Amino acid sequence: MGVLGVLANGIAHDFNNLLGSALSYSELAEAKLAAGSNAGKELQQIRCLAMRGSEIVRQLMIFAGTETGRAEFEDLSFVVSEMVELLKSRCQSTLC
Repeated sequence: MGVLGVLANGIAHDFNNLLGSALSYSELAEAKLAAGSNAGKELQQIRCLAMRGSEIVRQLMIFAGTETGRAEFEDLSFVVSEMVELLKSRCQSTLC
């Protein structure tokens, strides 16, 4: 179990760095947008997903024993419905 915790901690740390970069770049891009731009909605979605990803990182770190707290179950129906909407928008833009 100790090796698995070390692995989970390493993955969580690297993933957290990627999420932090995505969050920062989306905030920078949003700041450069003109008011009322359609891209603002997509950038907001990126930020929301990055924040949810950071919660997954937190749970990995709890599992690894490097973070205090209690791991919680994720509502998979919400995650699946979000992914369906994301895939619908992506498929429509590439098929048309």
